[in-house]
Amino acid sequence: MTRKLAVNKQLLRYLTVGASNTVIGYLSFVLLFALFSRDIVAIVGSNIVGVANSYVWNSRWTFQQSVYRPWAIIKFVLLYTAIVVLNEGLLKVTNADHIATYLAQLPALAITIVMGYVVQKYWVFK
Repeated sequence: MTRKLAVNKQLLRYLTVGASNTVIGYLSFVLLFALFSRDIVAIVGSNIVGVANSYVWNSRWTFQQSVYRPWAIIKFVLLYTAIVVLNEGLLKVTNADHIATYLAQLPALAITIVMGYVVQKYWVFK
């Protein structure tokens, strides 16, 4: 398999995992926000669900890691901790005009998805 084809396959796998994580994470966000009416609770809870799902699928399937490496797990958790903080900040900025919190989360998701791929590819699973 050529390097270009391997990169495209990896990117396609990441996007597939990302799409499922986006759906799972967003539904978790909506459910938690409906239950607690606190965006930070919804962000943290939905990210815990997404991080667990993402680590398993991306480490094994997307980035072809055959064993769990403690440093990779630590880097992954650090990455997603940074994403939670960034997500909360982006939610505050995008919700400055008091649009619905459900809609404000969508651009924040787009930004954090791109960030997650780049950091996973070049730092976590390098």
